[in-house]
Amino acid sequence: MNLTDLRDELTTHADDLGTATDLRAGVAAKVMQTKRRRAVAVGAGATLAVAALAVGVVTSLGRPSPTVPAGTPSSTAPMIGADGLPYRAVPDAHGDIIKDGLRLRAHSADSLLAGGAIGNVGQRSLDVDWNPTTTKISLTVECYAPTTSPTAARDLMVRARVGAMEGYVSMSCSATAPGGDLPVGGLELGPSGQGSADVTVGTPATLHIDLVDRQNRPVSRPGVRLVAAVYELGPQTEVRDAAQQVVGLVPDALEHQGYTYRLLALTAGPLTDVARRKVELEAPSSGPYLVTYGTVGTGSLRANPGYYTLDGLTGQASQVQEGGRETVPQSAGRGQWLTVQLGEGSPNSTGTAYIATYVLAP
Repeated sequence: MNLTDLRDELTTHADDLGTATDLRAGVAAKVMQTKRRRAVAVGAGATLAVAALAVGVVTSLGRPSPTVPAGTPSSTAPMIGADGLPYRAVPDAHGDIIKDGLRLRAHSADSLLAGGAIGNVGQRSLDVDWNPTTTKISLTVECYAPTTSPTAARDLMVRARVGAMEGYVSMSCSATAPGGDLPVGGLELGPSGQGSADVTVGTPATLHIDLVDRQNRPVSRPGVRLVAAVYELGPQTEVRDAAQQVVGLVPDALEHQGYTYRLLALTAGPLTDVARRKVELEAPSSGPYLVTYGTVGTGSLRANPGYYTLDGLTGQASQVQEGGRETVPQSAGRGQWLTVQLGEGSPNSTGTAYIATYVLAP
């Protein structure tokens, strides 16, 4: 997807905000964007962070078909995926949840599956129970409606609530049929780095999701499949603002196409420095790598939010709305400078931009 297509998609979803007239008055809402769909957090303290790993967390941890085999089947050279990065199939493991050719991974990089469920086609709600060992969790909340058009799918929402959380998280459905490995997390509840206030270590908790329409009314659709899972996050590194206050976290490890990538470098700076091209990080000098960038501490969604790009990428461009995060695979580094830029919209006078690079683990 190019920047124009992405901008149009985000604009379409942003327009949807005006239609949800029955949401609780006076309750703060924060919207983050992914390439595929809109995610909304509603309710006191229900801040939502969408982590799009690789080409979005929603797609990066699946089983993309390799297109260029590096060497013969007996060769030790790795297979190469469509994005030019190493690819290998991940065998089924103890703790995986497998159903109808779909799989929720028991672990990915440092994230561990605490509980999950793959619904039956036509099932309109799911419950996932787990016993928390940490409040730092990431949710997989998926809704697939392949029997409908993309427009009709966007009119369906999957609504999620953890425990007694005030409000809920809602995401529009996808018209694309699921296949292979399902997303690993992607929705992180609570202020970045602080964990979810609706989860208590040692106290059993429940993630509940159900299918609703744009007016927040429960509905049923014969061809829809829901997926829900809770992943407990592994070690993370702090993102600090200009005053050296912790404003966010990035994971110490990411998985992409069956390989683990470890954090190499991280930089951050105020959004006021973006226009002066001062938020920058040197890319690896060689080899495949992942680069994550985004903004934190930007407050509630504004009428004309900023959309940020990353200069220095090779291949397809990337764009993320303020408050969001994107991870982009790069087939080879050349020591170039990666720089956060304001692509569209108005600049935010608050908040912090950051860039992190990850390289293949030994």
